[in-house]
Amino acid sequence: MFINSFRKKYGLELLPTSTADISLGDLIWKRRHGRPRLARRGMPSHIYNVFLNADLLPMGKWEEAMSALESAPPVSAQLGALTISTTKNFSQTFPHPIAQKINYVLNNENQQRYQFSELEARILSDEWRLDIQARLNKLTPAQMDANFNRLRPIYIITQLFYGKLTFILDKSLNHKLEPLKQMSFLAGLQSFEQEKTILYTFDHQDVPFAMRIENLEDFKA
Repeated sequence: MFINSFRKKYGLELLPTSTADISLGDLIWKRRHGRPRLARRGMPSHIYNVFLNADLLPMGKWEEAMSALESAPPVSAQLGALTISTTKNFSQTFPHPIAQKINYVLNNENQQRYQFSELEARILSDEWRLDIQARLNKLTPAQMDANFNRLRPIYIITQLFYGKLTFILDKSLNHKLEPLKQMSFLAGLQSFEQEKTILYTFDHQDVPFAMRIENLEDFKA
């Protein structure tokens, strides 16, 4: 399945930035065109930051929530043996750290494709959903306006999707990656040769490629 079909079928969005630091509960501004963006400067970056600033939870509870949501264990995405394929155009905009390093040594004419397999997801649990809804209900209209008025609607990340990353390279270009193969970020590299291509497979390294977001004003436990 190609990534655009995957997004539409499962109601997902591509990450505005691809980093291991993105977390369940992070707040997202969904633009009319283009990928969603992380909340702008001066806006809260995480829903529990909003609750902390509104005195709706003590510092200890805030630390517990942030730690739990940032380190939620990934589980199987239950999508069977689904493999997500991308186009060459996608590789130029995919902000995964490994993709960025590979693209650095390949010019635009040499951009190749990626695949995501063995899909996993981090999911906002029912317990945390109940906690978030209860605290949202305590926010006053003035507090809502102070936090979100400039960027409504604001969305919250409730699922993050990960997959083993396979980079598909034309055999004629393999020599260009030789210097990179000695670098630590390619540790554990697996390769598989086909007739005209070589497939390099990496662990996802806790970097998601897609997310499920929900409108904060309609959020329900």
